[in-house]
Amino acid sequence: MQYLRSNLLLLCLLYFLALHAREDDNDDKKRGNFALPGSQQPSTFFTFGQNILEKDLLMALNYLEYRKIDGAYICTEFPYALYGIRNDLSILVACPFVISFDGSCRKVGIGDIYGQLEYAYYQKDLGTSQIQTTLVGGMSLPTGSGRAAVPTILEPGATGILSLTSPVAARIPAGLGAVGFFLGTTAAFYSQCTYVFACLGGGLPTSHHGTRFGKQLLYQVGIGNNLTYRPNEMIFSCLVELFGNYMTRNRICGIMDPNSGGNLFHVAPSLFLSTQHFIIEMGVAFPVAQHFFGTQSKEKFTFAVQMAWTF
Repeated sequence: MQYLRSNLLLLCLLYFLALHAREDDNDDKKRGNFALPGSQQPSTFFTFGQNILEKDLLMALNYLEYRKIDGAYICTEFPYALYGIRNDLSILVACPFVISFDGSCRKVGIGDIYGQLEYAYYQKDLGTSQIQTTLVGGMSLPTGSGRAAVPTILEPGATGILSLTSPVAARIPAGLGAVGFFLGTTAAFYSQCTYVFACLGGGLPTSHHGTRFGKQLLYQVGIGNNLTYRPNEMIFSCLVELFGNYMTRNRICGIMDPNSGGNLFHVAPSLFLSTQHFIIEMGVAFPVAQHFFGTQSKEKFTFAVQMAWTF
């Protein structure tokens, strides 16, 4: 009987130690970038993709952007929604709205509505780090006015039209005037302290009445670092993104526009703060290389703020 009691006591002690060790292990995982659930962890800001949510999770986001170019500016709002269809598949729907552009302070209306699916075809949990690769496919519908955008596009300083990647990557959201398609891929590595990613994608607008805006090639990388955190409460981190956009020339009414297209490359530092149900991000994108075709004005900077609510 004494032997049985000793063994039961030992088993209880081992069970307690194992349970305590398991709880410590879980607490150890909830550090840095993993202090909150996946929906509240750092992700891309100025760049596209990495928008995978847990199943049945809904996120409402609003992105505000102020872009300054020579002699003009564009102030735009991008409300959009993100929903997790499965743990590896999310859908995004966006409707951009021009608050003001070209220094005129006049409202233009909605731009092209954009829908996007993103599928995480590979995910690997390494304990204190994770690897994720995704495929992104999107389509824009011509709810905006492509004709209204033509004068802006032809004026010096217009470096592109509505990007077909995500709301945060848009340029001049007046509309393509035709259906547009986007296909891209992303790869990311997450650890408790570091977030590294790379994205490659292309936009293909279709034509309407002889007008087709230029095709786009997007190449993007970024690295982030966790600054501080509180398990189950808060994540605060910084991110630096390097992203380029190569655009072919526009064709307007069957005529090639010589003052359109080119290559634009940015460096964009930003800050990220999240809680259990709220996210706020802000950053500035500075052009470091601008090689445009024909005569086009230069971009000065882009300032952006994004807020998100998770339901």
